[in-house]
Parts: sequence; structure tokens; C-alpha cells
Amino acid sequence: MDRIPQHPYPPFSQFPATSAESAKTPGDYLAAVMRRAWLLASVTFMGFLFLAAVVIRMPDKYQAMGELLVESPKFDGHVSGMMESSIDRRSSDENDTFVPNKVARLRSRGLATRVGLYEEVRQDGTEQDVADEIVEGLNVRPQPGTNIFVLSLKGANAARVTTLLEKLMTTFSEEVNREVEDRIRNSREHVASALAAQNRELRDIQDQIQKIVVETRILTPKGESLLERQYQNLREALIQKRAKIDAMEHQAQAAKMKPDLPILQANGVQERIRDLRIKEDMFIEQAQAIQRTAKNSRRDPALVEIRNRLTNIQEQIQEYEAMAEPPPVRLASDLPDFFLESLRDDAARTEAQLDKINQEIQKSMPRLLEFQTLEEERKRKIQSIEELERQLSNFEILTKTRSQPVTITVHPVQPVKPVWPPRKALLVLSLVASFAGGVCLVLLLEHSDKTVRSPERIADLLNLPLYGVVPRIRRHPMLQRGGHLWTTAVPQSLEADSYRNLRASILGGSRNAPASLRQILVTSAKAGEGKSTTALNLAATFARAGERTILVDADLRRPSLGGLVGESPDHPGLVDVLRGLEAWQEVVRGAEIPHLDLMTTGRVGDTPIEILGSRELRQLLAGLAKHYDRVILDGPAVLGLADCRMLGQIVDGCLLVVRANPRNIHPIQRAKVMLEQSQVPLMGVVYNGLTEDYRNWSSYGAPAAQVARGPAIPMAAEAQMPMYAPAGALVRTEPVAYSQGNLR
Repeated sequence: MDRIPQHPYPPFSQFPATSAESAKTPGDYLAAVMRRAWLLASVTFMGFLFLAAVVIRMPDKYQAMGELLVESPKFDGHVSGMMESSIDRRSSDENDTFVPNKVARLRSRGLATRVGLYEEVRQDGTEQDVADEIVEGLNVRPQPGTNIFVLSLKGANAARVTTLLEKLMTTFSEEVNREVEDRIRNSREHVASALAAQNRELRDIQDQIQKIVVETRILTPKGESLLERQYQNLREALIQKRAKIDAMEHQAQAAKMKPDLPILQANGVQERIRDLRIKEDMFIEQAQAIQRTAKNSRRDPALVEIRNRLTNIQEQIQEYEAMAEPPPVRLASDLPDFFLESLRDDAARTEAQLDKINQEIQKSMPRLLEFQTLEEERKRKIQSIEELERQLSNFEILTKTRSQPVTITVHPVQPVKPVWPPRKALLVLSLVASFAGGVCLVLLLEHSDKTVRSPERIADLLNLPLYGVVPRIRRHPMLQRGGHLWTTAVPQSLEADSYRNLRASILGGSRNAPASLRQILVTSAKAGEGKSTTALNLAATFARAGERTILVDADLRRPSLGGLVGESPDHPGLVDVLRGLEAWQEVVRGAEIPHLDLMTTGRVGDTPIEILGSRELRQLLAGLAKHYDRVILDGPAVLGLADCRMLGQIVDGCLLVVRANPRNIHPIQRAKVMLEQSQVPLMGVVYNGLTEDYRNWSSYGAPAAQVARGPAIPMAAEAQMPMYAPAGALVRTEPVAYSQGNLR
């Protein structure tokens, strides 16, 4: 027997299962919203009613508003410099944080508690109740780019919120202004105290200086050392004497060597002056360098020392320049030696005196350094005292030039209209929120719903071709045939078109060998999927197309075609033929539709199910295939039964009927796996009972129930049978004649 080839997709067990919810697209969620529009409308309506009731019951709140100018205290330039001195002890960072700190104080609970101390605002509650009311309703908002702050206070009573805000602003202004006044007063007291302490320290320093002068006897009241002055004088005299000795020795040597040379002048004094000039230039450069780098050059100790040395050198230069040059003498070789010896002895005595004075200076050096340190400290104290006296004298100017740190620019005015709640906006928002809640509920239900609603999705999940899509057929008396829906009664309907499309898919699947699909098994995963209705209408569609077709009821567990032809369960049928009790020609019944015959199950009784896989059934199907163009078998369900698997092994192809919108795809997948394991040639899937977008599957026609209610469509012209007949009218009463050639 020819079999259709397996479709090119691999078996279900070889590809990963795809969950329905993971494959959902935005279009699925949009379709869910359209499908559950009634739920969306209900949730939106109920939610809006609830939220609207809440909005309407909201109490009214009034808002009083005022403005404050908060800025750091400012004084004139002279006083500002004084306030930034060591007296005020406030850093620039503290000035920068003045406004933020005061605004934080304005928002604090402490200030609100102080407002609650007023009897006119406390009423029957305590100050803590007033503080709670202010803290909960107060809002402080700065104006961009300014130090102006807008204060607003909300409450249920318009007059009360106005009074509370006025008291709050007044209390805050008085507190901050009083704080600034206290700071000025404290600064004045601090200056006076510091001035008295500086005067005491100055007197102590002066007493120490006087004591050092009396004890050492080598210091003048100005701090000059008498020993150093004496040492400088002797040193200059020694230099002059050595210069004279050098000049005389040079002249004596020259006279001995050249008696005829002219008179020469002494060079010792000029050389000394040149040396002192070099030192003078060096000290001047050092003093200029210190003046460029030092902040307070007048008080720098290094610069003072250099200036003292520079003054000493300049005095020496003046003395050497005033010194007369020795009278010109003529070189003589007979200069008395005793004159040189006298000069040398005098120089030696001067050197001895210099050594003695130097030792005394070294001994008195600690006391001299102590004196200099005290003198510098005395000068600094005098300057500090003068600065403090100047600042103290300007405090009166300070109190007159300062500005108020807090100014009430706009006083609160009692509000007339409430600012809360904005009922119109809240009602609109309630409607939007209710609608959004309804949409979220619908989307959540769709996300949790595992129902597969798309025919293409079913085909993808089963990895089988989609052979046909049958819309949901609404029941109508004209469409009833023995408990089945009979779309042939309304051939112009969408449902009839769907079965024609199914036939076209079958023909297209066997395009190369149409005769190979003679025996077609129609089954489903479970009972109630619509396989019998599909088999009946598919057989009628083949017959109306002119193909000789027989419909065989092979479901021994739940036979259904017997009621269609009006036969009792005891009437012979398929089982009787397989047992050899009847010939198949005797049990076949012809329908009013030309080319369509029916074979019921017959007397099932205790017939074993294994009969469906017997040789007799194979021979029967072979005989039917020779006589008919199409043999349609209405098979049993797959799950839990072996009947369909045995039948599927002896047919040319098998159609798997799936009821629309299955909530669980796994039973259908298991049925497919079972059929594949039994080598059943699965052709494709028939999606039965489509309820959504069914009009997109056909461009013409109308639903069967709608057509049935309209004017009757004369089928006699096409099939020579009435539009409607009782259940038994489907079967022709005359016997069906078959030739012996057809039986072979």
C-alpha cells in the first residue's frame, strides 16, 4: 500500500518544546484586550466609581503664602574687615552657610514648637499639636537666583493657617535678628577683654626689658650694645694702622730698588674702600630679594639684620673717604726703622683690645638676644593694642550700618479657595488609573493563560503542517445531523469553505500522486475535539467534488455515525464484516449526496480491539480503496488507547484534529509522539472551532447559522437532494449494487 512520505520536519521528540506563553507576541496581548473588552470595561467602571468616591470625600485644604528675605548680615567695608578679623572668629565658610542654616531652622520642629507657645494659636491643644500641624503643612521654596523664600502652609481652616504662618514668620525674624545683635554685643565685650589683656602683657614685657638694661650695663635704652660699638671703632683704627704699615713697607722697598722714582701715594685706604663697596652691593641685593618675597618686610628679622650691617658698612666707607691721604714723600732708603716698629706695636695692642672686647660680647650674647626678642614682642603688642583700640572705637558705626538678616517681604493673606484636592484632575487620573488597572489585569490573565489561540502556533508547536482551519459552527436545526454539524446543508457558508480548503490541502499534499491518499484516518488526541464532525464533512466535501467516497466509523469505543443514518446498535456494520458475518457491500449505506456512502461500526459487543489491526481490516481497506476514490476513517482518540495507533499503520495518511484554544498543549504533543512512534503517516493538523478572526480565513460567505436562517439555498440543482431532511433521509433505502470486479 502506498504511503505518503513523512513531512520534512523532524519528530516532535527531537526538537525543544516551545511554551505557549514564551511564544506570545504583542499582537496576542492586543487580541486579548479586544477579546476581554467586557472585563476591561467592568474593571474600569468599578475602579472609577471607587476612586471617584474617594476623591469626592477628600477634605478641602487651604494654603496661606508669604515671602521672606534671608541674607547674611552686611556692614560697610571698614566694619566688614573688622568683623572678619580675629575678634569675630567666623570663617568665610560660616558666612556662606548662614542662609542654609537659617532656612533649616525655619523648617525645624523647634521653631514650630515656639510658635505653639502663643495662646492665640494653641486653642484646645498643646504646643506639640501646633508643631505637628506646622511641620506637616509647611513648605519652603527658594526663588531661583535670589535669597527670597516662599513659605506656604496648608490646613483645613483658612483663618488658622494664615495666623500660624504669620506667627511663624514673625518668630523666625525676631529670633535671627536677636541672634545678630547678641553677636555684635559679644564681639564688643570680647574686644574690650582682649585689649585689657594686651595692655597687661605689654607692661610685663617693658618691665623685663628694663631689668635687662639695668643688669647688663652694656645696653642702651634703645637696645644698642656699647661693646659692639667699641669693637667697631677699634677694628677700624686697626685697619687704618695696618694700611699705613703696608704703605710704608712698600715705599721702603721701592726706595731701595729705585731711588730716582717720583713720589707715590699710599694705596691701602683705597683698597679697603673697594672691599667695603663690594660688601655694600651684596647686602643691598640681599635686602631687595627679601623685600620681594616677605609679606611684612618691615618686621622680618633677616631684613632688619641686613639693614643694620649695611648701615655699619656705609659708615665705614664715609670714615675711610674722609681720611686724609698721607703726604707725598719721596722714596728714601734711609727711612727710620723705629717708626715702623712703633706702628706695629700699636697695632698689636689694638688687636689685644679687640680680642678682649670680643670675649665680653660672647658672654653677653644670651642677654642681648633676650633683649631683642622682648623688644620685638613689645612692638607687636603695641600694634595689636592700637588695632584693638581702633576696632573698639568703630563698634558704634557697626551697629548703625548693619542690615537686618531676615525681612518679611510679603505677609500672609487669608486664602479664599481651597488648593486641595484638584477634583477634576483627580477624577481624570482616576479614570486613567482604572483603565490602566483593567489593562494590566487583562494582560496578566493573558500572560498566565496557557491557551493556544492561533492555528499557526499549534502547527509550530506540533511541528506539523496546518491543513485546515474550521470556524466554530453555531448550532441550528438545519445544521444538525445525528448530533453532528452538517455544513453541506449550507454550501455557501464559511464553514463549508473551510472543509473545501481542507480538501484542497490534502490534494496539494499529494500533488505528485493523488491516488496515494485514498485511505485517510481522522483522529484527535482526546474525545470531543470534533474528529467525527470533521470526518463527516470532509467525506461530504470529497463526494460533492465528484469523488467516490465512503465514510467508515472505526471508533469501536464511541461510535457516532449510527445515529447519523438512523440505525440501531444491532445493525450490522464494520465489526460484522471483520468477523466474516457480513459482506461489506451489505452493510454500506448510501447517502442522499451522490458519491457518498457510509459504514457504521455495527454490533461491537465484546469484540477485541485487536481486530482493528487484523489482516481482515487490511483486506477490507484494500477492497474499499479499489472501489472508492477516498476512504475516510473516523478513528478513535489517541491518548490512552492503542486503537488509533493500529489503524494508523494501515492507512495512507492521518489528520490530527485539534479543538481551538487548547489550554494545555502537552496532551496533543504526546498524541503526536505516540503516532510517530507507531510509524503513523501524519499529514497535518486540522484546527477546529476557531472563534477569533475567522473572517480572515475566507473572503466570501457568511457563518453557517446566519445562512441557514436566511432564504433557503436550493441544493437540488447541485446535488438533487432537499435542503433539510430528517436524520434517516441521509441514507438511500434502495440497495447499492456493486459488480464483482469492484470487490476484487
